[in-house]
Amino acid sequence: MKRFGFIVNGDPTVLAEGEPIARKTDVVDHGGRLGEGCETVLGSYDNPIVRVQDRFLCSMVEEQPHHGGYVMKGADSVIVGGRPAARRGDLTGCLGDDIGPGELAGVGDGEGGLSAAEAISCRALWLAYEAQAMGVIAPAGDDHRHRNHLINGAYANLYLKNPNFAWAGLAAYASKQVGCAMDHCQKVKGIAPGGGPLGVPSFAMADYLHDQLGKGNQHLFLDVYPLHLFYAEHGFDRLKECARERVPPVPAAALDAFKALDRYEKSGDPEDLKEHVRALAVHEQIELLQKGLYDDAWTRRILDLNEGNLDDAAGVEGSLEIPGPLGTLGGALPAEVIFSSGCDARGHVAIPFKNDKRKGNLYDVPQRMEWILVDITDHYMRNIGSKAHKDDLETLRTIAEDKGAKF
Repeated sequence: MKRFGFIVNGDPTVLAEGEPIARKTDVVDHGGRLGEGCETVLGSYDNPIVRVQDRFLCSMVEEQPHHGGYVMKGADSVIVGGRPAARRGDLTGCLGDDIGPGELAGVGDGEGGLSAAEAISCRALWLAYEAQAMGVIAPAGDDHRHRNHLINGAYANLYLKNPNFAWAGLAAYASKQVGCAMDHCQKVKGIAPGGGPLGVPSFAMADYLHDQLGKGNQHLFLDVYPLHLFYAEHGFDRLKECARERVPPVPAAALDAFKALDRYEKSGDPEDLKEHVRALAVHEQIELLQKGLYDDAWTRRILDLNEGNLDDAAGVEGSLEIPGPLGTLGGALPAEVIFSSGCDARGHVAIPFKNDKRKGNLYDVPQRMEWILVDITDHYMRNIGSKAHKDDLETLRTIAEDKGAKF
């Protein structure tokens, strides 16, 4: 079990010793959420400032469950409520399963500041937008790949209707790439139906990864798509007002993303638009996907196999003995993003995850976020709105509409 980690994001408008100060609802690197802070000193969105010894919650991590931990380091020169203020990058420590369930009960609960009528109005809006998101993917039923096509088109449609939704224009590519990985899983299942020492684990892992990818793709969409619908119709101020009335509440990283988008729409500064993309990437990758996908032990093993990290894959407790050569044993291809509407990289820009400077552990937050926030985002922002970009998204939207999507 991972015992130590770090705080991933913070309030970009308030610095402590040069780093953004951490707020309640900000996240740690394996998906845990900061659960308490100084209630009398508030950061953006009225979230309490977090300090050394404040606690965080974890819902699911790695091989074993555990229930939370503490912030261990902060800015010694910035004292909040008698303790050093925590910042992005500061050390956290997990308690593992050394405490019982319920000991941290109540930590992380939101305190609403709205009247009852306002809260009901906010909840009604969230339910309406969540219902719209469910309606988009309803034609697919339980078919992960069909649903993926619908999700690709929905992200593409968000951008094509409003080019300021830059994250959605990138998410269409990323979600399409998830579909490509699903296709490869199906191919592996078809050529390795079982019966031999290589076929049985190949089939099982391909089937498992296909299911994991489908669930993660859906989970992310149902969280982020309603946020875009809400912002499109009501703007950032109303989104911020209603953030705590969503179930679960909208965390600070997601609010940071739409605050940056709001700034961009007022200033036209491309750095604000890039910050929108990056902040929402932090939310989706760490808040949503880390604990639901990347912290799963078998998913990690499969990802290591796909990247050729045989020692790491073999080290997973309880895993099968791994024969070689492995080839496509894990069930998917090495991670990359191809900037096209299809899965064939020929003639298109492809940005692989593994390179000379990265070992290739896709589940490792610093490695994955460097790939997404630097390699992928920088290329994307240089080409956003190009004819090729819009043509790709038009194609993805058309495919989704042909498969029953209604936006």
